[in-house]
Order: sequence, then structure tokens, then C-alpha cells
Amino acid sequence: AKCDVTLIANAADELLLDKTSIILEGMLNVECTRIDASEEKDYEAICTEALKKSRMVVVLAGAAGEWAVNFTRQIWKTNGGASSKTPIVVLFDKLHFSRAKELKIPGVRLLLADDSMAGLEIKVEFDRMTALNE
Repeated sequence: AKCDVTLIANAADELLLDKTSIILEGMLNVECTRIDASEEKDYEAICTEALKKSRMVVVLAGAAGEWAVNFTRQIWKTNGGASSKTPIVVLFDKLHFSRAKELKIPGVRLLLADDSMAGLEIKVEFDRMTALNE
């Protein structure tokens, strides 16, 4: 079954991941993937799977902004680039938004929101994309 949104975050942004998923859970079918470099997991495979079964994938770029930029580039490439059917959105907070300039990837959307507003911004973006695809 497809889920609406998969949130992906680095272990450094676990709090942001938790907060955002709690806000979204009442509105959307959400799954979370926490990426911890110290764990021996095939995260590329996990994320490829997430892209297949989600209507939208959101990479949360809080404290791990640099990681998010590189990671998004990697999963975008691995999943067909601009021809990928699943939209990828990267959400930055104001503190780390400077990193967003490095992310010039066709079809990848950038959002700017603070912790408390992240869930809402994602919901608005999800509704906008859903409307476009109907």
C-alpha cells in the first residue's frame, strides 16, 4: 500500500523528525526513516523502497544540512533523476537554509520552515502536489 509521505532524516535531526511526524500523523499516512551512519544498514535500498511506495518523499535538513544536500543528490540519481515519478522535497530551517543554494536539482522542491511549522508546510506542499497530479 502506498503511504502519503515518507520523512527521511539524519540521526542528528531525530527531534525534528519526531516533531514533524507527530504533527503530520493526524492528517496523512506517514512513514519515517532515520539514517544513522553508525548502523550497518543498506540505506540506499531502504530509500529506494520508500520512493516506490510513497506519494512524496521529504528529506529533513535541520542540523545535518550538508548531509541532506548530498543524500538528496544521491537518492535523486539512484531513482531515475528528473524522470522519477515520486516527488522529492527538502525541508530546511532558516538557520541552515544557506545550504539549499547547493541543491539545484530538477524536480526537487525546497521548503523553508522552522521546527514548529515543518509539518504544516509539508501538508500544504503535499496538497499542492496532489492537486497537480489529479
